[in-house]
Amino acid sequence: MAEKVSIVGPSKQFRLYGRFLWPGLITPKVFKDGTPKFECTLIITEDTDVSALQNAVKEIQAFPEVASKGAAWLEELKKPLSRQTDEETLEKRPFLRDKKFLKGKLAVRPDVRDNKGKPMSAEDITTIKSGDFGYLILTLNLNVATKAYFYQLLGVQKMKDGDPLHSVPKADNDMFETFTDDEIVNDPTIGMDL
Repeated sequence: MAEKVSIVGPSKQFRLYGRFLWPGLITPKVFKDGTPKFECTLIITEDTDVSALQNAVKEIQAFPEVASKGAAWLEELKKPLSRQTDEETLEKRPFLRDKKFLKGKLAVRPDVRDNKGKPMSAEDITTIKSGDFGYLILTLNLNVATKAYFYQLLGVQKMKDGDPLHSVPKADNDMFETFTDDEIVNDPTIGMDL
């Protein structure tokens, strides 16, 4: 029997500002394990204050079940942000070059609000496109088996329109092109410092 993967660490909630990428907020996407999930990727911009994420990482690493494994183990933890490194993918999607990003997923539709904090209707959610600016509200967790962070997507708040990213669809999954995780993160062992 396969060993059950235990996830330890506090459910640290935070929010992060950036540009939305491939927002799947209307119809859940079915992943390789057969689980349908809503998702949104956030590209980190020059205006992003990552202090909330830094604090969440520190709290996770200070959790007794993690900290007790020692400094060497903590050093091997992946960084909480990813990047694309595959040149073929970058040629097709140049907007990913030199960009840091993270992705949040959730089995139920996250809370989606406008820039005034009001809930958005399903029709309004379809107008959210890749390139728009806003916040993701996330919970950070650590998978002890893989030493990788993962994010639950609790909410999305669109703050303003942005120039659409080339050939990238809106939040309406009727227009949602299928992308694999490998297209987003070619090498999962590669992380980025905050």
